[in-house]
Amino acid sequence: MALLPDQPHSSGRLAVFFRRAIPARDHAASRVMFLRLMGLIYLIAILSWWVQMPFLVGQKGLLPAHELLASVEARVDLPWLHLPTLFWINSSDTALHLGCGLGVVAAVLLMTGWFPGPASAVLWLVYLSLVNTGGIFMGYQWDSLLLEAGFLCILLAPWHARRIRARTAPPMSVHSTLALWSVWFLLAKLMWFSGWVKLAWGDPAWWPERNAMTFHYLTQPIPTWTAWFVHQLPAAIHKASLWPMYFIELVLPWAILLGRPGRRMAACGTIALMLLIMATGNYGWFNCLVIVLCVPLADDVMLRWLRLAPHDSASGSAVLAEMVSRQKPSLTRGLWWQIPRLAAIGLVGIANGLVCYVDTRRGASHEPDEAFLPARIATALSFNGGFRLANSYGLFRIMTTDRPEIVIEGSSDGTVWEEYRLRWKPGEVSDKPVFTTPHMPRLAWQFWFFALERSFQERSRNAGWFAALLSKLLDGDPVARSWFEEPPFPETPPRYLRCRLYLYEFTNPSERELTAAWWKRRDVGTFLGVVGRRTPS
Repeated sequence: MALLPDQPHSSGRLAVFFRRAIPARDHAASRVMFLRLMGLIYLIAILSWWVQMPFLVGQKGLLPAHELLASVEARVDLPWLHLPTLFWINSSDTALHLGCGLGVVAAVLLMTGWFPGPASAVLWLVYLSLVNTGGIFMGYQWDSLLLEAGFLCILLAPWHARRIRARTAPPMSVHSTLALWSVWFLLAKLMWFSGWVKLAWGDPAWWPERNAMTFHYLTQPIPTWTAWFVHQLPAAIHKASLWPMYFIELVLPWAILLGRPGRRMAACGTIALMLLIMATGNYGWFNCLVIVLCVPLADDVMLRWLRLAPHDSASGSAVLAEMVSRQKPSLTRGLWWQIPRLAAIGLVGIANGLVCYVDTRRGASHEPDEAFLPARIATALSFNGGFRLANSYGLFRIMTTDRPEIVIEGSSDGTVWEEYRLRWKPGEVSDKPVFTTPHMPRLAWQFWFFALERSFQERSRNAGWFAALLSKLLDGDPVARSWFEEPPFPETPPRYLRCRLYLYEFTNPSERELTAAWWKRRDVGTFLGVVGRRTPS
């Protein structure tokens, strides 16, 4: 039995509109595939966070969630509106685990096609709650991207209890058609702004020198062993590789407007770029999410050609025409469900338009939204920040040209120092770079960002969690030690810690042949001086 209708509701004009609308005719099966794959992405994202969450934001974590919520509550009125999360009710470790567990159940339901509408809504609310209590560890662009795409899933998904399958894909209604177009826009926005910021921010490595890719494979947050090989390619090849990237990011998004051939070209180009990035870098589940966002660009004809949709399934327009001919639900019944979703799509569209306008006007400056929008509109737009419904994107605005790494050292006597080697990060020069995809090791990523600051600053956004980590190592905390490969001081924790800054480089083929090392490194100074264990007074 249907929980809520997801079908056309009025007269022949609406039927004609749907028969002519490309998504209604050709995207019913791709809609189902997209929703179910989004369930898989949610599942990966939540599981990846769940295994890290207790140490990062648990009650005894580096940045406890309950302390973040208490800080927000003390600073602002209506804190639940500025930082919407279910964990205002309870932010204990048990509540955090229950939230992740609920998200996993909903993700499995969506992935298997059951209760797609309610499952999408639960997933969005759960992941929003996790992001807004994750602090700096959940502040990446792909967390916002998943929330923005996830909200569109709520509007795109059928709200009934039947299992959705490609073979029996329900036809597209007005709001689901507009939601599908919104997914297209989201993908185009992500890709185009990722290309635009590389030029607008004025980094000469992107233009005019075009040597960014000679640094990228070395300096990315968590390199892979394949990146070592690609890094050895001649500089001319690295420079030439920018042209197809710019074409995919700056030109192909516009091809979505050119009908079926343009959408297919945009999908194929974007997927190819994501696969190349996945082959040489570790970006968690981000690239997988972008590939899934390409699925709605593929019409059902293409899916049948790829044997990803059944050949004998009826087209969306045929099913729709039969439905319209057999029944005409009352206008009141249709409006009851269509208007709220149409209004939500309209609000998201307006917010996206404002975000894109501000981003293009702002460029590389750091001026607030009020510099480009009337005060009331800027204030209204600011509430979007907590819900992540319309977001700014732009990856690798500035290309880092070297690889600083923070190396924590411990000592029992202040003379002999031993290194702590963080998992997933370069440590010993013989350590082979690894693949972590689709897992997103967030502490390792934050080490990369903090190292770019070159020295410890108490006012840094990273200072709080880093100081907490050092304190736990000085106390011999077993959970903190487990984040490091073969941590020293197994019996008694060190009395002192210090942090050195090293510059890492890839070895070249001849050096690797002689030494079997993947890396070479040099000590460039102190990141943080000696700190000691507190003695009880």
